[in-house]
Amino acid sequence: MKSVQLIFLIISCHFSFSAFAQNWLDGAEQKWDNNPKEWTIYTDSLEGELNFRWQLSNGTEAWDYIIGDDISGNIEQTWGNDRTEWTLRATNGEIITMKTVWQNDLTEWRITDNTESFKLQQKWNNDKNEWYIDDKEWGEMLLETNYHNDFRDWKVTDDLKDGLNIHFRMAIMFVVLTNTISGF
Repeated sequence: MKSVQLIFLIISCHFSFSAFAQNWLDGAEQKWDNNPKEWTIYTDSLEGELNFRWQLSNGTEAWDYIIGDDISGNIEQTWGNDRTEWTLRATNGEIITMKTVWQNDLTEWRITDNTESFKLQQKWNNDKNEWYIDDKEWGEMLLETNYHNDFRDWKVTDDLKDGLNIHFRMAIMFVVLTNTISGF
């Protein structure tokens, strides 16, 4: 009888942990070739979408994302015709800002929720194929194209600590995708 209870306890714990899995990023790909307005986002346990919503006449863009059934939000430019500052608003109330470190230099970004802050940057100048975060406290993340100069498909090595939520990870992915796509 004790072995049946132990097996039940192990199975219950497994499903409890699976339901609250961390959701590390695994990659992203354009849903349709040469259409940078619709993306599929992959995590270790869920699949999601990033979709372009609209662009106003002043150049302001808005995007929406959803991962699984419970994780979603929107990302909008802070100022019209300025691709150097964005704001992510998660449906759980979290707000994350993404802003270039240097004016008009899209190779280095500061991503923050005013509690935690990360620097995302291109690995090599004038090469958009690899982006990374290397943070002493939180760990590392590498985002790279599956094929050199083909910005439709990305793989992610996400070694950031568990405490960093999926909305922060989505902000990181968004910066990379919007800075490497053409047609905008």
